[in-house]
Amino acid sequence: MLRNVLGRIGALPVAAKVLLGVAALIALGLAVVLSPLLLALSGFVLIVAVIALFVQLLRRGSLRRWGIVAAASLVLVLVFSGISNALYFGGEEEEAASPERTQQTELAPPEETITAAEPTTSEAEGAAGKPGEKEDGLGRYDAVATVTEVVDGDTIEISPAIEGKEEVRLIGVDTPETKDRDEGVEPYGEEASNYAVTELEGEEIELEFDVERTDQYGRLLAYVYPMGEEMFNEDLLDGGYAQFYTVSSNDRYENRLQAAQEEARDAELGIWGLSHDEQCELADRGNGIGEGSPGCVEAQKPPPKPQPKPRPVPASPTDLDCSNFDSQLEAQAALEADSSDPNGLDADGDGRACEESSFGGSSAGSSAQPNASASASAAPSGGGGEGGGAPASVPSGGDINCDEVDGPIRVPPGDPYTLDGDGDGWGCE
Repeated sequence: MLRNVLGRIGALPVAAKVLLGVAALIALGLAVVLSPLLLALSGFVLIVAVIALFVQLLRRGSLRRWGIVAAASLVLVLVFSGISNALYFGGEEEEAASPERTQQTELAPPEETITAAEPTTSEAEGAAGKPGEKEDGLGRYDAVATVTEVVDGDTIEISPAIEGKEEVRLIGVDTPETKDRDEGVEPYGEEASNYAVTELEGEEIELEFDVERTDQYGRLLAYVYPMGEEMFNEDLLDGGYAQFYTVSSNDRYENRLQAAQEEARDAELGIWGLSHDEQCELADRGNGIGEGSPGCVEAQKPPPKPQPKPRPVPASPTDLDCSNFDSQLEAQAALEADSSDPNGLDADGDGRACEESSFGGSSAGSSAQPNASASASAAPSGGGGEGGGAPASVPSGGDINCDEVDGPIRVPPGDPYTLDGDGDGWGCE
């Protein structure tokens, strides 16, 4: 068959052969351009031919015709597949692969560089097994240690020692005392210590230092972070286990710690939920509580001693006279209360009332004998009147005592007889 086709082509005129060659080239070009479409068409024909061969095989019919179609389709599939890959897909794959190879070439350092390079942050975290921990064991901050003992809520002991010091005082916090002999165990001190034991004892921690590394007792000052966790100093304030307290220039997180305290105060957590008296047993750290704070000082002041009410001075209507008084001292007090003397108690105008009068209704009068140191007193003769007044005359030595007076009585200014022991103006009470 092929020989017949070639013979017929050879018998054609030259012009026809040229046209046939041009047509063949055009067909080949179209085939190349349309290779994806022809590839799909050839594939479809191949599938149909294979199915027909299978059917013919079951019918035991002739396989020659469909065998030729299947073979031709397979050849076309291979041809057009190669053309399509070469024209349309090969360049794209090369372009896609090319940048990757270039990038790998650029990024791949020499073998010596890889060996000496430091690990990246993610590699360091993976090697350490905890967030933020460095491969060299130094942690996120200044030092790493293990808590061997919790002294109290804000003081711990560590190992190994750092700069020769094993005791660490937490910066910015002050928990109630539990170990101070002078203070004893303060309210909520045990709770703060127990919380620190639960969270820190036996744990690996990271230490962050501030401006000053030690206090006056030689302890390290630090912010403490359980490995991979947040600041424990702040946790103490968040839970109400401590007051905010910072000294000197170690105030890097002052605002943050104060904010944590205010949240606990608003929620009345821990020490902020104690009674007023219990809060006054704590240290005064400038937070409005603690012994010495204004609220606690006022509460500790003793109540003022009640003052005795002064005995009222008898009224001085114009119908009173010396007989209305129990003693000359009372008459003298009435005169001093109103120096205008509306009752005429000072008859001779010498400033002494009822110098020659009887008192308390006694029928026997007596004369008061003036004394250089005090006003005279008058009383019935015989050592005592019916009204139980003062003695008829001042005893020798110019003095009288409460045994001789029916008190209480008003004393004259200066208390010349020392009768007013409590200074309230009344004697012999």
